[in-house]
Amino acid sequence: MLRTTILFCVVAFLFGTVAVAAGSRDPGKKSKLDTLAVHRTIARFEGAPYRLCRGLTAFCPDRCGHSGEITPGLISPVRPVVELRKISQQEADRLRAGATKKPAAGAREKKAESRSGRPAPRGAVHLALVSAAAPKKKATAAEAEAAAKKWLDSLGDKGLILVEKADEKGFVGEKVIGRSSTIFNYQKTGWWVSLGFSDVIEADTPLDVVRKRLKYVALDRLPTPGLDVPGWEIRPRTPVSSFRDGVEIVDFRDGRIRVRVKSGFFALYGRDPSVLVPADAPSPKSAYFMIRQKFPLDLTIEAPLAMK
Repeated sequence: MLRTTILFCVVAFLFGTVAVAAGSRDPGKKSKLDTLAVHRTIARFEGAPYRLCRGLTAFCPDRCGHSGEITPGLISPVRPVVELRKISQQEADRLRAGATKKPAAGAREKKAESRSGRPAPRGAVHLALVSAAAPKKKATAAEAEAAAKKWLDSLGDKGLILVEKADEKGFVGEKVIGRSSTIFNYQKTGWWVSLGFSDVIEADTPLDVVRKRLKYVALDRLPTPGLDVPGWEIRPRTPVSSFRDGVEIVDFRDGRIRVRVKSGFFALYGRDPSVLVPADAPSPKSAYFMIRQKFPLDLTIEAPLAMK
């Protein structure tokens, strides 16, 4: 027994040494996981078997913590699951067959039995797992710029028209330290709009007071509907970081504000966020583009407004 244990340790040491040596050939190289395939799986959960640990320590098998309801460890491709839901026997049969029409009455059990070689158990729970779609190939700078130019041309004379309505999370405000002004930010995926006021705005503040206290609006990030370039962030750019002209508080009541901004952009900027550039260093030409073309904006946002 002792000789067997020593031999096992020597083999494990040698294997680990080889693995470390192989992995140290290129320490700067990062592993890359690619989606090899997209799968839709229909599975039936029949329970997890109880297994005893087969270790040789003094605590095995009942005190080591490795016994219990477990499954076999596997090394397999990464398949992200984006949906997991319980489905009926009828839907499971339909998905297995790849058909869109419902099977004939009485044929469901026969199909399930013929595929598995045994009768389908009554009351079985079927789970539908849908894996994530394969990622799109990242566009080059030239491809991204060409798509952006085509999108700009499609806007026409009306420019970019956006209407946003939020029922729950809206503008969140906080006081500016050392000043009497307040900043309210509306943030979500693709959006970052800020409203600056000369004082605090409460739910019962009169509309005329809200209008007088408005100092500026800042459009740090706005969506570009219809323009989706894989691997790129594309944003419209305003001539100045914040402005007041063309901004109207249309309505404010019960803590809910409606703002309309009629302004314009001077350019469309795109960047590859995977390229990290040190401070004060120029970005490589392959990581960004700038289309200097003026186009109008008509933006309406209706959302709750409250202090943090």
